[in-house]
Amino acid sequence: KLKELEREFNNLKIEIIQGDCNKILLDFIPKITYKSFRRALVFLDPFGMSLDWSVIQQLASTKAIEIFLNLPLMAMNRDCLMNNPNKITEEKIEKMNKLWGSNEWQDLSYLEIKTLFGDKQKIKKDINAQKISDSFVKRLNSIFPFVSPPLIIRNSNNAPLYCLIFAGHNKTGKEIIESIFGRFEKLKNLRIYEKNVII
Repeated sequence: KLKELEREFNNLKIEIIQGDCNKILLDFIPKITYKSFRRALVFLDPFGMSLDWSVIQQLASTKAIEIFLNLPLMAMNRDCLMNNPNKITEEKIEKMNKLWGSNEWQDLSYLEIKTLFGDKQKIKKDINAQKISDSFVKRLNSIFPFVSPPLIIRNSNNAPLYCLIFAGHNKTGKEIIESIFGRFEKLKNLRIYEKNVII
């Protein structure tokens, strides 16, 4: 599909690079600097939890790159957040730590209690997609000055798939995105209303 776009818009310079975005973006980031007046918009749509927080930090540090992030709520829930915390593999914990940029997600998701035998055990907290998304927005707000509220996308069973978040250095950009997100929410609510109306 991307190759088709390249042919369709052959008057534009389009370069398609395949590989791990965590590595490719590290080569791309130094080319976009605030002083050079170059700007970029990066759309991050990770497969599962394959994105590293350190890359997001480097994108933010340029002050010249804005991002759209598709936060993979379903993958996060499936692999970590909704599972028995005592049975999650070290590999999945490490992936979540890399995506979140710390292990603070565990405090959001789990409660540590003492058992009758005096040892400690983790139990799942009552969390939802909104809490997870809002917490990640706070993380982004620590490195980007302007971050939109999350737009949670759900499937036909109302299960959260992912949430779309804008983060950047321009207040106007954030206001435009919030307006677009607001229109989407109104349309979504209208569809739900029409679906539930009894004729």
